[in-house]
Amino acid sequence: MKRNVQNAAMVLSVATILSGLPVAALAASPQALASNSAATAATESIKLPAATQKMVAALEKLEPGLKALTDRQVESSETYIYLDWLDPKRNGDYAFFTFDLKTGNLVSYEAYLTSWRTAQKATDDTILKKVEQAVVEVWGADKRKTMGNPSLSAYEEEETGDEMRELLIGSRTVFYPVLLNGLEINGGNFGIGFSTDLAGHIEEINVREANLKDVKVPDVKTALTPEAVKKQYFNTAAFDLGYVQDGKDGKPGMHYVLRYAPIFDATSGKLVDEWLGTEIADDTKRKEANFKNITLKPQAKSLAVKGEADARKLAASMFGMDMKEDDWYFSQEQDDQSVTYSFSNDDSDSVSLTVDAATGLVTDANHWEQEVESKTVLSKEETLKKAISFIEPYAVSTSSNVQVEIYDPVKSAPLADWMKKIDKEMGVEDEEEPGHIYGFSFNELYKNTPVLDRYYWVLVDSKNGKIVQFSTTLPKKDATFPEPKVAVTEQQAAESFVKNLPLKQSYIWPTYYGTKGPELKLIYTIDTSKGWPYVDAVDGTLNWGE
Repeated sequence: MKRNVQNAAMVLSVATILSGLPVAALAASPQALASNSAATAATESIKLPAATQKMVAALEKLEPGLKALTDRQVESSETYIYLDWLDPKRNGDYAFFTFDLKTGNLVSYEAYLTSWRTAQKATDDTILKKVEQAVVEVWGADKRKTMGNPSLSAYEEEETGDEMRELLIGSRTVFYPVLLNGLEINGGNFGIGFSTDLAGHIEEINVREANLKDVKVPDVKTALTPEAVKKQYFNTAAFDLGYVQDGKDGKPGMHYVLRYAPIFDATSGKLVDEWLGTEIADDTKRKEANFKNITLKPQAKSLAVKGEADARKLAASMFGMDMKEDDWYFSQEQDDQSVTYSFSNDDSDSVSLTVDAATGLVTDANHWEQEVESKTVLSKEETLKKAISFIEPYAVSTSSNVQVEIYDPVKSAPLADWMKKIDKEMGVEDEEEPGHIYGFSFNELYKNTPVLDRYYWVLVDSKNGKIVQFSTTLPKKDATFPEPKVAVTEQQAAESFVKNLPLKQSYIWPTYYGTKGPELKLIYTIDTSKGWPYVDAVDGTLNWGE
């Protein structure tokens, strides 16, 4: 359980650095180690910064069980201070701390005590209150003001036999995002993350600070108003009109549903790529030629999976592959809603199936393999035939009549100059390859109108004809849909989106091949925390769906 130090030459162990201390001092608290002046003149002792001592004391107060870890060692490198605590009476009980050498601030912490493994289960509210207390006591009330609201997620894991995994992965995770000018920085996981066990003991803390030295940060005062941005995007091309089975209050209805969640440069109003931050084309205009009403021949083969063997068999059948155990590695993850079965091989190919935890029915399937050279690129019509032949064996009986929308391949987002420089340094040719992945959305029809939440989604690689992704919401229980009565026009629906749909302002830090860009982007995104936005086609109200 001892920490592995990668650069042993850079690390000064307490046995060497504090050779002048009595044995009892090695089991003392960090405060005692810091204050002891008995180190030899030849080697200076590691002096724990005041910030470090304060944080350690706060964690011991929050988790009194840590005081039993009396076998304590201190190590340092050019960058960090490490505290390794063990229980001399209980093999396997430990706490590891990492602190920044210059500031003394906590970087990471992980701990396990046998006494924590109980059947006791704390409520989510209790865990949130304890973690909130930890933030205030370890970092202080002023630091808390620079962080946003915490988010909590649950992790339930079956017995895997992997003791380290079960010990180190908390049953609850709580994350506090760091704020810059009162805004979050998306995508970088900047902030403080906690993991707790079911009883609420703090097992892990990880701190990720944003180093913004020499990085340009846009002034929030330069942003356009949300209304100005929404008016140029939320027009009649931004949403679909159709039935939904799971509508307001669980009743079927007719809705105008937003097609996708755009990301806007808040200073220009232009659409930008989520990761690169560069401007992308507005492809919201609909192409009538990309809509077709077609007839399928459903075979209704089972998509139910009950375990690894079923998942392996179905994946082999769906993707036409040999999934022998000797050739494919298997792993499994699950939460309250779903179970994901994943397979990979030595060629970096991968297959995964995600199933509903309650029914075992496949909701999502992915197949990725290393690019295969192909002299022939399939046409739009040929890839559509591939998609149809893929879904027909699994399509349910209600899916005879469907509307398919074809999504043409999307080119990669353009690169900024600093990204092109990285390509040049890596020897990558500066070429813009056309996109080659076609998307197909098959929606069931009711009285010639699409049912937007009864669909199959398929991605096809035109270079080799392989299915890249498949997902579905079917089968569903039979439903009685209302008559196609639309009282709200498309223009009125657009106005409702503009007037009532909130936008969220935040930053993104463009990243390319792991390198952070020289400036942040100030952006607007749709706040989907309450669900997916839609306008009721009968009364014109803006609502939130699943």
